[in-house]
Amino acid sequence: MKKTRTANLHHLYHEPLPENLKLTPKVEVDNVHQRQTTDVYEHALTITAWQQIYDQLHPGKFHGEFTEILLDDIQVFREYTGLALRQSCLVWPNSFWFGIPATRGEQGFIGSQCLGSAEIATRPGGTEFELSTPDDYTILGVVLSEDVITRQANFLHNPDRVLHM
Repeated sequence: MKKTRTANLHHLYHEPLPENLKLTPKVEVDNVHQRQTTDVYEHALTITAWQQIYDQLHPGKFHGEFTEILLDDIQVFREYTGLALRQSCLVWPNSFWFGIPATRGEQGFIGSQCLGSAEIATRPGGTEFELSTPDDYTILGVVLSEDVITRQANFLHNPDRVLHM
């Protein structure tokens, strides 16, 4: 009997991609999206080109807001969640995510690391990470493709310093 692989609903999955494959979100004619949600599952699906699973940590009516701007190889967004969440996130491959808390209340966590209001979180694309957020939380996000970072680094005095971070 062939053993079947069971789904793990709390982890995201993507197969390894060839190194020379360049993937970025497809920019539509309308590259600005704004959404309001009342369901945590629906909210996890709002961000373009990410895989996410959100778990609501406390009972209550969920409210979320999401605004994103998509440019070639760049994604900028603002995300608000009204209730505490545990978020399993996977950003599009060959990119880097920068997360900037925009709240003055309780702090969030990237894995077990505290994400204070004066800090910037970073994670590479194609690698799962966990973000835990308290009630009434806003985070700003920027995702840049490796190509954008490489092009911009070439304008610096010491581009290797940026490219090997």
